[in-house]
Amino acid sequence: MGSGKGKARRAQGSTSAGTEENNDQGGLGVRAPAELFSEQLVAAVQSLGEEYVEGFKPLVQRSKNDVYGDYQTNGLFALAKRSGEDQMELAEKIAALLPQENWAEIVVSRPGFINVRCRDAALSQLAD
Repeated sequence: MGSGKGKARRAQGSTSAGTEENNDQGGLGVRAPAELFSEQLVAAVQSLGEEYVEGFKPLVQRSKNDVYGDYQTNGLFALAKRSGEDQMELAEKIAALLPQENWAEIVVSRPGFINVRCRDAALSQLAD
């Protein structure tokens, strides 16, 4: 989600730390894309250094507006405030660290959301 115009950070693929939404999709044993996104965000933040990790919560949710993608995180706002970094710059930095194989698109939008659009193939590979 996010307001204002977004900058396409990466298109054609991504993979990094994900979400706490563990969903078996009606008993089919499918790992939720939100969980993957959350795990990837955590890994990206960890790679920035220990000072970023303390208290970081990805806060991944379904996008309320499909224009922005399938999932978004707004967990960077508190992190930016704590670190003293600009929200958009921090979001761009973290988005650049996300792997691309599971995401058709990764977009950073104002004031510092990271939005991802799932690849159809990635969704099928998330099955247990």
